Amino acid sequence: MEKSPFTSTFLRHDTPFHREDGITVLKSSEGLGWASLYSQLTVEEPHDTVCSAVQDIWFVLQIQPVNLWRRTGGKQFQGVLAPDSMVLTGAGDASRTVIANKTEALHVFVKSATFEEVAHEMFGASGAGQEEIASVVGLEDRALSLLLRSVKQTLDDPWDVARLKADYLAHAIAAHTLRNAASWRGRPEQETKYRLGTYQLKAVTEYLEANLSASLHLDDLAAAANLGRTAFLQQFKASTGQTPHQYLMAARVRKACELLKGSAVPLSDIAYACGFADQAHFSTTFKRIVGVTPSQYRREFF
Repeated sequence: MEKSPFTSTFLRHDTPFHREDGITVLKSSEGLGWASLYSQLTVEEPHDTVCSAVQDIWFVLQIQPVNLWRRTGGKQFQGVLAPDSMVLTGAGDASRTVIANKTEALHVFVKSATFEEVAHEMFGASGAGQEEIASVVGLEDRALSLLLRSVKQTLDDPWDVARLKADYLAHAIAAHTLRNAASWRGRPEQETKYRLGTYQLKAVTEYLEANLSASLHLDDLAAAANLGRTAFLQQFKASTGQTPHQYLMAARVRKACELLKGSAVPLSDIAYACGFADQAHFSTTFKRIVGVTPSQYRREFF
């Protein structure tokens, strides 16, 4: 690896990314002279990764949906994260993450020193009113996701402009996180007693994925898990964090993202192929989950 010509640069080896298996870095801030944060855009194949305790604050923004299991900060999550959902890992927390499908994500590490600097300005030397930054999975915060997407865009800016923007964005992310940390609480560890078994969940999700364009019924999904409707609903949500309908919509949007990527397929055809009633229903659902319309997604990201 070529040594960065800049001093006080935040580099990849300053992060817990010690293994490369299943992770392809599309672009990163390595060597760009960014001092307050490090960022990388990745394509990730299914993998099981254990990361040592982070020294800085680690944000992951989903660009594409992901089905994951994650344990960090003494808490556990299993479910599907839609685009713009986030994972926040606090300083000092180790983690294990199991990703079940190919996905794309943006990783942003903001230095603890930047948080300390901003906290001093916001709360004074005493730190009165300052909340601890706890690890959270499935974080939904539109302002934070826009800040992280701005980091992604900055990776393509000229290096001199990007260095300045990255520093401002690091401070803005720190300020927003410190201001909202009290309302961001990780989900409690899920009980395993009433969750679907591994083979039940696999059977149901494979049935869903294979029939995205069809009209799916709850009874059929319950039958795939060999359960009654009520028990299936309870155990499916405990296993994925979503209702079957929410999971289905996320899966259909995930397929739509794949069809939109680098293609000129008409939106009406994509809507039909993904099981939406019509293009209007497709556009409305896509924007609710992704945050932009299908046309904007196609133009902005591909």
